[in-house]
Amino acid sequence: MEFIEFEEMMKSYSEQIDVEINTSQIEAFYKYMKVLLEWNKSINLTAITEEKEIIIKHFIDSIT
Repeated sequence: MEFIEFEEMMKSYSEQIDVEINTSQIEAFYKYMKVLLEWNKSINLTAITEEKEIIIKHFIDSIT
């Protein structure tokens, strides 16, 4: 997933829960997702490996 698509999804989902999230925060979440997915290849950190599901089930869920 490219950053632009990630940013749009994060903004859309955060608006649905009435939370403001700025670009630097979105960049941090994006970097974290990429690192999580990379490490998950060798160490089972999470069963959730689809990027959209990471956004919803890890990031947006944690924000709420």
